[in-house]
Amino acid sequence: MSANTVASILLPRTRATRHKKNVFLALVSSTFCSSVYANPQHYRTSWPAAVQDRWAMLRDERVSQGHPLITTMPDGNGGVQCGTPDEGQPMWFTQGGCSLASQDLTYVDMSGNTTVIRTAAKGDLIKLTCDDVYCPIPARLDCYEQPGICSSDEWCMIDIHERWGPWAMDRDGSTPQWEYCYGAADFVANSTDEALIASYNADCIASTIGDYGIKLGPKTEAWKPIRGRCVAFRKAEQSCIGNPLEFGPFEDEFGLNYAREQNGWPFPRPLVCGPGLTCTGADFEVRPSTCVIQRPPNTCFDGPWWDSTECPRTESDAPKGGLTMNQVVEALRRAILLYPGEIASPGECAYWNRTSNVGVSVLATQHRIYNIAAALWPTQLFDEIPSFDEVMRLIPDPNLFGSPSDCVAQADVPGSDINQALASAATLSSQPNQVWSLVHFLIHNQVAPLSPKRVAASRSLAAHLSESFWCDDCRGFFSVGVIEVYGLPPLSTNPEDHAHWWWYGHNVASEHVASTRGGHPWIHELGERDVASFQNPFFMTWKDAVDMWTYNNH
Repeated sequence: MSANTVASILLPRTRATRHKKNVFLALVSSTFCSSVYANPQHYRTSWPAAVQDRWAMLRDERVSQGHPLITTMPDGNGGVQCGTPDEGQPMWFTQGGCSLASQDLTYVDMSGNTTVIRTAAKGDLIKLTCDDVYCPIPARLDCYEQPGICSSDEWCMIDIHERWGPWAMDRDGSTPQWEYCYGAADFVANSTDEALIASYNADCIASTIGDYGIKLGPKTEAWKPIRGRCVAFRKAEQSCIGNPLEFGPFEDEFGLNYAREQNGWPFPRPLVCGPGLTCTGADFEVRPSTCVIQRPPNTCFDGPWWDSTECPRTESDAPKGGLTMNQVVEALRRAILLYPGEIASPGECAYWNRTSNVGVSVLATQHRIYNIAAALWPTQLFDEIPSFDEVMRLIPDPNLFGSPSDCVAQADVPGSDINQALASAATLSSQPNQVWSLVHFLIHNQVAPLSPKRVAASRSLAAHLSESFWCDDCRGFFSVGVIEVYGLPPLSTNPEDHAHWWWYGHNVASEHVASTRGGHPWIHELGERDVASFQNPFFMTWKDAVDMWTYNNH
């Protein structure tokens, strides 16, 4: 049976009784349509009719070999035979010359010795072959040419290719005259002039089939360079490809209509995360290319390991973007307390004993973080950074109330000055959101080009956190999960490159923290049933980071 003939006899139920001349037009159109794509049916159209019939018969013999054909869908004419269902082959019926009806239709079954007119409802098995599980092949609306047709849970995925056009695309190298072919189609379909019909077929159908035929019909452009398809957004915890191309704080002004990869190419697969989700990307080693809920900006999440009660960006005097100078100094007086907690912490006397090796090491560490902050201080925004001594005077220091031996004696005395100083210092040191606020604010407000000293300060800051953050588990993961995988911040003099490294590194680190997992990552996996409802989103988008940390007082 001819593939063209099969295609031409697909008659929707509402058209079944139309005049014979309209059937002829369908024959003309379908002959043309069958050649739009280089598919198996297309290749078979060049076979002699008897070869096509023999091919179909042998196909049915192969399918029925070993188990006879069975009736799979009864109807008023005895049913259609499509083969034997196979649980391991969901499309088993396609090998028996059958498809699923994509619409209610009336069609001609010419598979047997007797031609039978059949009716089928959408979804029924039908004795027709299309290059698709459904027949007729369902139309795919083009959201590029028809913007706005996608639903709220879909996006428009576009495909762009070099536009060859129909020029010289006939097999003999000629160029079809489509204005004439389109304009004359209705007239020819209603004509009985055999010479006219033969010439029309030769000029507009037969000679243009070749390998590059164009579908005859209204608003059809087989050679258009861009087409669009509505596809569903990916959901949380599903795989994805990168993040759609965006333009940071300029997104509202310059944002594109269609999602693209960061390199500018259209997405080759329907793997874009839905609204409120973001893709971690292939380089995100701990959870590569996964749709995750976006971490909202200006939020310090609570967690069992630290104090998030003071969150700089949520304070009433916080600017639209970034921090005030007072907030930066407040963050600095917390960051200056960083020191490996398993050696000594601000809540114990050993940390403050300047006569011991540990105390001397603490003081050197405090000078180091101060020097880093001073090198990165945004002098274009604020006055000069307070001196080291001025910052230290803002710290509750038990040495102001006695000697190291007095500290040991009074540390555990409720209400004593030393007891209160240690408790206050310990409180300040256990607010890592303040440390991160300082880091991001300083890095996001650098002026290009960075001096060698500022480049070194950014890199030293990362090394400092890997050595001196009080939480050893967090420090270890930052060293192994961030620096070991992605290296230190770049040697680039472009401030944005450094801001991007810190944004990405923080996202990687946050995936394992207690305020994301609800505890240690070896205790709780993301999404585990008993803890999922308590887990917080960890991945912030670059755009949100830029908007949140770039100083903007208006």
